Amino acid sequence: MEGNPCSLLIKSEWVKAEYLGLFQYSDVIPPSPMIGGHHGGVIAHPVAVVKYEGKLMQVDLGRVKLIEEER
Repeated sequence: MEGNPCSLLIKSEWVKAEYLGLFQYSDVIPPSPMIGGHHGGVIAHPVAVVKYEGKLMQVDLGRVKLIEEER
């Protein structure tokens, strides 16, 4: 698996990582047991997958900056 170079924000510091792609996180939310509560449903939002120090990480898009390679 080989991706593009990127910077990743970890604890207020930008570090070098490898950008692997943009994916959609999705989860089912059960109905609320409270009277008048929400009916449940599905939440979904985009996330970035990066490789940092040999580990795959799912991170918010705002924590990733793509690095353009010079040609």
